[in-house]
Amino acid sequence: MVLVCLFLLVLHSNMQPYRSSGTNTLETIYLALLCTLAALRFLKDYDVRSIVTAALLTLMTLHAFLLTTYKCYRFLKKRMKSSNCGQCRTLYASIDETTVDPEVQDKRDTFDAIFSNSNEGDSEDRESLN
Repeated sequence: MVLVCLFLLVLHSNMQPYRSSGTNTLETIYLALLCTLAALRFLKDYDVRSIVTAALLTLMTLHAFLLTTYKCYRFLKKRMKSSNCGQCRTLYASIDETTVDPEVQDKRDTFDAIFSNSNEGDSEDRESLN
């Protein structure tokens, strides 16, 4: 087990698989602690071995919990910032201030004329039927 952990540590140190140097450093520290935990089983004194193992595992768990909490906080903060609609609305002018393409305005006028005439005819037809 110790040899496998050392092999992984050497491989990781030479390859540096992540882009961020901080991430590579943390991964190297975790692998070194894993090697230490694997080597602790060769200690004869059970009390020292259990205390050191408990301390190392507690530190690693605490660090992983704090890092996960921090990453979740940053993710949610970015998510809430991007979904703030009040800021998006200030970027655009009101509908009354926008200009309409003349071609689109001609089509609107045509449809308004067609539908306004049909509505008037419908009401006249209804009155004549009664």
